[in-house]
Amino acid sequence: MPRSPDNGPLASLGEFGLIDRLRRLVPAAGPGVTIGIGDDAAVLQCAGPVVATCDIQVEGVHFTWDLCGPEDVGWRALAVNLSDIAAMGGGRATR
Repeated sequence: MPRSPDNGPLASLGEFGLIDRLRRLVPAAGPGVTIGIGDDAAVLQCAGPVVATCDIQVEGVHFTWDLCGPEDVGWRALAVNLSDIAAMGGGRATR
């Protein structure tokens, strides 16, 4: 099991605990950051606004191979990331 820096199980932090730890390590704002790290995604300025997200699907947590095929896992990964982009208003033309 992955361990957190204080040697406690990473799973015991939970999603929001992990986000909180990452938030302390990553600047909330700066050049090119429109909206910093959050639960769903961040909005960055490149050539134009970019919504960045990277939710993952973990075997045994989000799916099991005995119930899901590769297409199912791919669909789930796409769905959770598109949901995060939508939660950040990523469908709008500008921010």
